[in-house]
Amino acid sequence: MTPLKTPLARALVTLTAGLVLGSSGWWLYTANTPAATPNNAPAATAMPANSANPAQPEDALSAEQQALLNAPETQHYQDNLAFATRLRSFLSEAKQLSEAQRDAQIEAFAAAIAEREGRGELALNEALLLDLALIEARGGDEASQKAAADALVARYRQRSAERVQAGLKDAVEAQAFVLYKSQESEIVSEVMAMNEAALPLGVSRDEYLRQRLQSAREAALAQASGTSQNAPQSN
Repeated sequence: MTPLKTPLARALVTLTAGLVLGSSGWWLYTANTPAATPNNAPAATAMPANSANPAQPEDALSAEQQALLNAPETQHYQDNLAFATRLRSFLSEAKQLSEAQRDAQIEAFAAAIAEREGRGELALNEALLLDLALIEARGGDEASQKAAADALVARYRQRSAERVQAGLKDAVEAQAFVLYKSQESEIVSEVMAMNEAALPLGVSRDEYLRQRLQSAREAALAQASGTSQNAPQSN
């Protein structure tokens, strides 16, 4: 392979290595995978037909070890390892491919990066770094690469801002729910204890209770929203 020479490509190697090493369980596979048998190795001695306990290969995995190898964490590690290996190989050899081959692989890797980021397997900044490496692998003049990189960074910034806003919205709704629940039982008890004459004219007890609870929900949401807007903003 041609060694990776650019700072971005070297950074990518570090990132993909971290992606792989971040998983656990592979030690068991490497420690217990049966070694290849030389062609001239002596044949195993056959056991008597009436043997009650047929001999097992010395390097055979136990049921517990096999279960660990089949565990989702190990499978996830193997998937990360294969992905990182394919990506490093592609980046080191991209210039040797035809334009059609290179573009096809870039599209496939970009889709895989987006999918992994969507599943939370890659942080947003990690996915950005990988996508920038794909722009570099595509080649072209410096101006076109810079334009593509600037557009990519802008998209990631927009995505990050949208997620921040979504997180704030979720936080506001969670706070509003807590405020509402703190008042709900009191409102129910108050309305259920009211005399019929105290209820608004022409409104049933159930309808009045529904109106009071709805008002409480709206007030809680407004209060939570105001608290969020008045909170100190971090620089």
